[in-house]
Amino acid sequence: MKRVLYKDREGFIRRSLIKDQDDESDAPFGIPDGPPDIRLIDWDTLMRDVNNVLAENNAFTWEEALKYPVALQAAIGVFKRHLINLYRENN
Repeated sequence: MKRVLYKDREGFIRRSLIKDQDDESDAPFGIPDGPPDIRLIDWDTLMRDVNNVLAENNAFTWEEALKYPVALQAAIGVFKRHLINLYRENN
């Protein structure tokens, strides 16, 4: 089996496993072997969580976000947590 990268109809780069003798154009029909589909993230919950962590850290304006950089790091942490959970759920 060989791993092949390809771009799907929606423009997402995917990876799949195909037989060694198969042509790389068969990649869309192979066994999916790429990152999980990020569309499966609960985006409404993610947006709420990011909003709340920014508010809890007093980052209501750009100036406040610069004054409290921990707020931006916390927001990044929220996204990271959701992405890690997606990987765990799709293993």
